[in-house]
Amino acid sequence: MKKVVTRMLGGLGNQLFIISAAYTLASKDSSEIVLDTREYKTYKTRRFELLEIINDDNVRLYDEKKDKSYVFDVSRFAYHIAQKFINPQKKMSVILSKTGLVYTKRNAEGMNVDIHRDTAYLYGYFQDARMAKRVKALLNEKIRNFDFPYVLDPNMNYIGISIRWGLDYIKQGWPICSKEYFENGVNEIVHEKYGNEKVCVLVFSDEIEKAKQLEFDAEKEFVEGLSAAQQLNLMKKCQDFVISNSSFSWWGAFLGATDNSIVIAPNIWYDTKEPTENTLLTYENMRIRDMGWNNI
Repeated sequence: MKKVVTRMLGGLGNQLFIISAAYTLASKDSSEIVLDTREYKTYKTRRFELLEIINDDNVRLYDEKKDKSYVFDVSRFAYHIAQKFINPQKKMSVILSKTGLVYTKRNAEGMNVDIHRDTAYLYGYFQDARMAKRVKALLNEKIRNFDFPYVLDPNMNYIGISIRWGLDYIKQGWPICSKEYFENGVNEIVHEKYGNEKVCVLVFSDEIEKAKQLEFDAEKEFVEGLSAAQQLNLMKKCQDFVISNSSFSWWGAFLGATDNSIVIAPNIWYDTKEPTENTLLTYENMRIRDMGWNNI
């Protein structure tokens, strides 16, 4: 296989899941990775931001002349129809892989396939901690270094919390983590792990003014004026995390988490109200806590 072409979808967190899938497949043959960003011509809720944080000479943007595939374009539409009738996901993955297509619904079940063609085409969200673990070290190696207006104190312990309270989430019917969920999560970490040590909470939010209502048993600092890529890079420098049910939150914690980290996550993740413990997003450091579902 010489090339992996992957359709980019959603915000930065989803983009990181997608390139993780591409890296997983490409690493078998050191294949070139091509990012198909055509979705963002019509999708305006989020920007394509992946290359603001990832620096890799083996990754490039889609070129209509070099990368155009009618099979890829047509099959994506057919896939949405076929998936209603073919179950389970693994069965469909085997069928599609014979033509070089790796399509998934939400997780990375389809990654356990071998592609025997010059080009593989990926389509889906690939939200799967198992796959992300395989490329975590590589991703951290490829992440750009930023100069921040925020200087972290080497003598301070930092807890990063990522709050998703934006209208886009609310209008789409996503469950929203309550104020108490974040406060209780931070205080759990502070009292269990740090005692009398110095602790500062770095607060990242799409509704930063609302987030300023939060109270913790620790110092706090609200992160403002940074791009999504810069925020994620800063968040991963924290020692512990309290996250929202968002892929951006998930990656900020996952990339920074060590064996000593505590990561607190909400008990409901998707708009389908699926319990987080039933998804493929959990990993060793993660503790599931009641989100106190609240429409802010």
